[in-house]
Amino acid sequence: MNITNLQNMAKSGQLRQESFKKLDIITRMSIVKGRIGSAEFLLKNNNNDEGIDCSAYSELYQSYRIICECLLGIHGYRVSNSQGHHEAAINSIWLTMDDEKNFVIYSRMKNICKRRNDLDYGAGFNISNDELATMLSDVKFVYKKAIILINDHQE
Repeated sequence: MNITNLQNMAKSGQLRQESFKKLDIITRMSIVKGRIGSAEFLLKNNNNDEGIDCSAYSELYQSYRIICECLLGIHGYRVSNSQGHHEAAINSIWLTMDDEKNFVIYSRMKNICKRRNDLDYGAGFNISNDELATMLSDVKFVYKKAIILINDHQE
């Protein structure tokens, strides 16, 4: 973990220190597991319906954001409720899961998560089925890694 950069994010107002119970974090991660399952179901049963793709994307985006927030939580931080708080959570993964082998996944997730504003504010949905499949795979991978870190974390 890169504690200095987490502290810098706190100094800049993006994060604030807050302690969480491990059980609360594990509970949030169970919500993530359900969202990932929903996305899998939606993608598996989709017949090229863009609305279903949008729903699956939303489930995966929210899953990834919550994973990032949970990882901050085990390190004693929470995202501040300010403009850009989703982006701050997503950007923090490089610091909480500091593993260079996974940086390509984090970069890919950051790029696809940036498209959320387009979807939310009506600019259209331009994510291919291949990108959604990769996003699903990446979220599942990060989820499994995060569960290990959370379970190994000592309160």
